[in-house]
Amino acid sequence: WELYKSGLKKYFDFRSRSSRKEFWVFVLATQLSVVLLTAADPMLGTAAALFAFIPTLSATVRRLHDRGYSGWWIALPYALIFVGTGLLSTEDEETYSIASKVLDAAGLLALLWIWLQTFLRSFPRENPWGPVPDNLKKDCAPALPAPLKDLRGAPLEGPEDAVKPRLGKH
Repeated sequence: WELYKSGLKKYFDFRSRSSRKEFWVFVLATQLSVVLLTAADPMLGTAAALFAFIPTLSATVRRLHDRGYSGWWIALPYALIFVGTGLLSTEDEETYSIASKVLDAAGLLALLWIWLQTFLRSFPRENPWGPVPDNLKKDCAPALPAPLKDLRGAPLEGPEDAVKPRLGKH
């Protein structure tokens, strides 16, 4: 409930970050509310969907920020689909049908990429959109890197080993 309220408080916040949990609690609760209200009364459901559009958009932008991406990425799929669909409405539909299908497919792939970003872990450090959210500080501790090895699988002692050729038995 607290995560949902947090999402509502950030109704017009397009500048900070949202954790995976905060994003999904907010989006799923919002969409469930819209579905239930639509089932009760379609007009009420439509009003709820319109009310939910901005906070869901801002939550998605904050989620992209949390992953280290600009929120403007959310405009790409819609622009591609809009242009692709617009090409179909031209007089020379045959000429533009392939371009339209390619742009629509690219838009859907971009939407899929954004959707995938909402499932992935948060960027574990401060980024241009702010510090790691408090509820993530313990979850985002960077994992210790695996020891570096050369092509034969032998451990490297330092950066100079990466460029120094090794002579001897192979």
